[in-house]
Amino acid sequence: GYGDLIHSPDATYLGWIDVSQFGVADMAETFLSKSGIALTNGEEHGKSGTGFVRVNLATPDAVLDDFIDRTGRLLASL
Repeated sequence: GYGDLIHSPDATYLGWIDVSQFGVADMAETFLSKSGIALTNGEEHGKSGTGFVRVNLATPDAVLDDFIDRTGRLLASL
């Protein structure tokens, strides 16, 4: 599964997905164009964010479930 790719620091509503293994230069654009999910590339938030995309987890469970499904399909296709 992809559970080991998602990192959520304590006391925040933001999650970080490690996408470094997929070798895609602009993963946020890939998420948006292929699955309709708007994320930000981690490096936009500092050097330590390189290789990650950031996701806002402060959303209803149904939206998170849909996000997980679409993310899984996208990552499986890469």
